[in-house]
Amino acid sequence: MKASLVFLVIIFSGFLITGNPEETDPNNNEIISIEFNTEGLTYELEIMDIYMGNFPEVPWQRGDILFGLLLNSYVKSFAEQCDAYLPADKEMLYGQECAEKQITRNGYGTVISETCISYRQVPLYLYMSPEMARAKDAISQFELQWMGEMMGGSEALGTSVKLMSETKAIKLDMIRLLQMNACDSPGLQRFQENLRRYAHGIEPIKMENLIAERKTNYNMIAPEQDIQKLLEDLVYQNSRQWNFNKYHKGSLKNISILSKDLDGRPKKVKGSYTFSGFGGTKNGSVTLVFNNKGLPDCLYFFDFPTTCRPANRKIAMAYAKNDYATSIKHPNVENSSAQNYTNQEVYISNTSSTPQIQDVPFAVIEEPPVYPSCEGLPDNSQRKKCTSEKINQLVNKNFNTGLANELGLTGINRVIVQFRINHKGEIEDIRARAPHPKLEQEAARVVNLIPRMTPGKQRGEIVGVMYSLPIAFKVQDSRTENSNKNLNSSPKKEQKDPESKDLNNNQLRNLLKLEKKKDNN
Repeated sequence: MKASLVFLVIIFSGFLITGNPEETDPNNNEIISIEFNTEGLTYELEIMDIYMGNFPEVPWQRGDILFGLLLNSYVKSFAEQCDAYLPADKEMLYGQECAEKQITRNGYGTVISETCISYRQVPLYLYMSPEMARAKDAISQFELQWMGEMMGGSEALGTSVKLMSETKAIKLDMIRLLQMNACDSPGLQRFQENLRRYAHGIEPIKMENLIAERKTNYNMIAPEQDIQKLLEDLVYQNSRQWNFNKYHKGSLKNISILSKDLDGRPKKVKGSYTFSGFGGTKNGSVTLVFNNKGLPDCLYFFDFPTTCRPANRKIAMAYAKNDYATSIKHPNVENSSAQNYTNQEVYISNTSSTPQIQDVPFAVIEEPPVYPSCEGLPDNSQRKKCTSEKINQLVNKNFNTGLANELGLTGINRVIVQFRINHKGEIEDIRARAPHPKLEQEAARVVNLIPRMTPGKQRGEIVGVMYSLPIAFKVQDSRTENSNKNLNSSPKKEQKDPESKDLNNNQLRNLLKLEKKKDNN
């Protein structure tokens, strides 16, 4: 069987999708480059699922408050950063201001509280496209429900804390999304179109190959990871928001895995730590709960045991990419039934009397290792992004794509590479997992080409840094390729989505190009 390699895709630490196999020009069957960057966003998984049309995996319903926040924050950010790209028939954005206040005074006439009891709409002199205005209208019916959620009921404090954190993260994500993706880029247009469709409750434009790969990645979270390091990082990040107490870095110990899921991954973990408060040094405890996808979700501290403090999403994503993977296995729970794990504990002792900084995942390192040509950049975030890009460019350039033909591979194949950047900035401890040993050897050969870098630092100390690099490529049978060309010679007539009537000509033309490829496949 003769096969031809169609493309090589590098997925960055974060998600930067280029050369998607689903997107081709229907006239000549050439790949249309679609790039959509969500690297480092707090809600990168959810944003990517909307972008890919993977609606069943989006954790919010269209009537949920967090989806409303996402849609409204995107529309406002686009208005602020991309006004020049809005159509001539753009519409005004409105905000709310207090129209009437209820003021309470004490016996001395001093105001002790002010509560707004009615609001009025005021123009923001920011604008949105008609199609996004209709999307906002479609979810406006849920506003009263959102007000009830914000009140929080019996768990008002916990709901308020969690919602404030999520609101801030979503707003920052939408600002950064517009900064990382050009206003008129096909990738951003695709995200906006699927965002609109989700608001209306209609079918998305799907990227089937990426959706299939995402489902595979969901199941690739390694059960054996450094849970103590994970919990330490999560507690430390959360403690930076504490008002009165100060967390003692590195004090987390006595880790207990209270339960596991069916895949053997932790479901609930508990640990103890020390902190300083008004009464001096004290001991505390924290419980970490994972969601149904195996990702860290909520921290519950001993003083507010029912209040969910959201797990830092960047750290959660590093865990999802197995950046906390370790060769030291945690003790196994004896009972193989996940339902019976709840009342059992797996105890991991902390034998270190003086906490030392261990290897840190690249995704959360404070001062990242720096690629030689990135050293002149002014701040850590730029140097980190540059280093990631340079590594991916090197791998993309040097990976022997012809090897796939020799091995007789077909379809989408993945090579998962993890390596350590040591205290000298050198590459070591390369580990690769692939469908064929020769692919693992090729990945290791290419990673060894990475030049010596400036080492990373955490809390001012030089540390080892773990770096994960998924590589995906597709091998297409030449017979399938010829069949696709024949199909493309007479493309099907598209049925326009009735909701797309508000799209301008350029947007509609781009979307039709993308949809035609899907039909041809």
